[in-house]
Amino acid sequence: MQYSQPFIDKKKTGEQIRRLMRNKGLSVKDVTEKLRIGSVQCVYQWFSGRRLPSVDNLYALAALLDVEMEEILCSGAPDKRGTGRAGEMKQAGDGQRMISQNVTTRSMTDG
Repeated sequence: MQYSQPFIDKKKTGEQIRRLMRNKGLSVKDVTEKLRIGSVQCVYQWFSGRRLPSVDNLYALAALLDVEMEEILCSGAPDKRGTGRAGEMKQAGDGQRMISQNVTTRSMTDG
């Protein structure tokens, strides 16, 4: 059996950031101001998949969006459960929400 290292899909992660921001009613300007990012272009680069948020920005973005960091990141390879999303929400039998396992990144750029 060959091991396939999971990685973060920048494009899917950017789409997820956009979706989560829309659900919270946040604009690009709101995010740049609250995270103290110098330019709106940085957020647009996240959306397009050209860049990923830095770990610091990812942490702050998760707090702003009121989600776990794993909910923002999307995997480019299936995890052990066969899902493509690093932070896919699982429904437990008693109705509790559970987060799937974190994925290891192959590379991450500052953003």
